[in-house]
Amino acid sequence: MKDRSSPSTGTQTDDGNLELGMKSKSEIGAHLDDQPKGTLKKLVYGAKPKASLATLEGDRNQNCTLLSEVEKTKEDLTEHIKSLKTEQASLQSENTQLE
Repeated sequence: MKDRSSPSTGTQTDDGNLELGMKSKSEIGAHLDDQPKGTLKKLVYGAKPKASLATLEGDRNQNCTLLSEVEKTKEDLTEHIKSLKTEQASLQSENTQLE
């Protein structure tokens, strides 16, 4: 039984026969010339997602920093509101005593 996973050296015709093809030297040379271009395309293709990922990570870090600042500001404002409510109650009590 023939292993279909291995590359064949020819193409199979409609009637099931194997047609062997010979590549000319210019075709082989053209293929070799395309290899660096293909490698370059793969590198560029791989670099784009990497750059996008780096940008997204930077954005995420910036958003985390901003979120931390917002949470800290919220805590500070909550404490200040409590302090103001305490001061208001104290002033109302003092006002009642003066009347």
